[in-house]
Amino acid sequence: MKRANSPFCSRLLFYLGILALPACSGVAAVASDAPTTAARVVGAKSLRLIGVIRGEPCSEIRLQPLQLSSRPPQQDQRQGGDNEVRITDGNGAVTSLPFTVMIAQARSFASKHIHLNAPYPPAGVAAIEILHNGQPCPLRLPSAATSSLKITAPSPPPTLATASLQLEESSDQLHLRWNSHDLPWLDAIHVAPGDKRFVLSLDARGGELLAPIPDQFPAGGLWEMSLSNGVNALLLQIPRRKELMEAPPSTEAQQPNRRN
Repeated sequence: MKRANSPFCSRLLFYLGILALPACSGVAAVASDAPTTAARVVGAKSLRLIGVIRGEPCSEIRLQPLQLSSRPPQQDQRQGGDNEVRITDGNGAVTSLPFTVMIAQARSFASKHIHLNAPYPPAGVAAIEILHNGQPCPLRLPSAATSSLKITAPSPPPTLATASLQLEESSDQLHLRWNSHDLPWLDAIHVAPGDKRFVLSLDARGGELLAPIPDQFPAGGLWEMSLSNGVNALLLQIPRRKELMEAPPSTEAQQPNRRN
């Protein structure tokens, strides 16, 4: 049985301010007989940018796929420093975001990481550059064979038809299928009332995902999916099934009254 792994899931949770479910570390992909979908495209408010810096000062930066969120970017204590992300939007406007590098200390070595939650430009992302002391750093996406000083988004941007997202939800699992040829990576998050967020999977691959839903999972809310080709991403929301919008009655309420 194939598994869809999410290698960056655990380290992101403190940063995204969301709760991980057991499926976050990887879930199995299976077949389904009756997938359904009622997805709609929503405007993104933030862009997730994550990468590992190799060499000194930055011989190469290995980026993870860029993903989107409907949650506005929160104040980040890692802003400032000698590093800078430049985001060029679809109209040619450039936004510069200074940031400091995160250091992850292992037993025998330390690694440097980029973790940013940047405002998403309304005109979309056309290109991304990362500079150290004003000098561009070579960047590489997971799908790229070589690095480049600027990552350019392919055109046209993905659409709802491109995603071909299908969803089927039961009381204990969520089954997703999507067009992994054009959008290889998928984030699956539940947005509960009050904007509380629960991760089912980050950067899932393979075009099919089965995520178990725990018993304590909150009722109501909606599903939010970000599908990415590396630079371009599409943000979708899907309402939950009507019968799953309300919490089940408590066990005590179901028991008949007893007379002494």
